[in-house]
Amino acid sequence: MDQDKVVNKIMYWILVDGIIQPEHQNKVRGYLDQVYAAGYDCRTHELSAKRFRKVIQYDKKGNSVAQFDSIKSAALANKVSRCTVDDSVTGKVPLTRKGFYFRYADDGNT
Repeated sequence: MDQDKVVNKIMYWILVDGIIQPEHQNKVRGYLDQVYAAGYDCRTHELSAKRFRKVIQYDKKGNSVAQFDSIKSAALANKVSRCTVDDSVTGKVPLTRKGFYFRYADDGNT
């Protein structure tokens, strides 16, 4: 949902419930715009940081096989879904069907 829709919906309910007076509407809308923008910027940064962490691929014996710039590139190179690589990185699945496992390069855990 885009920012205007979110802010308009919140403003509608604030006005309907009588939480603010109509003459303060523009000021409150400005605050809501700032809060939305700040939350969006933080969430975007958080998602980008996770999305672009380097991933190392290991075989069953723990030998490093390859390194990738992201979960997506590891998934494409191994012809598996991103969910499979993500599940392996987080430890939800011990090995992929092809007999590999993945870890973030900056974790230091193999």
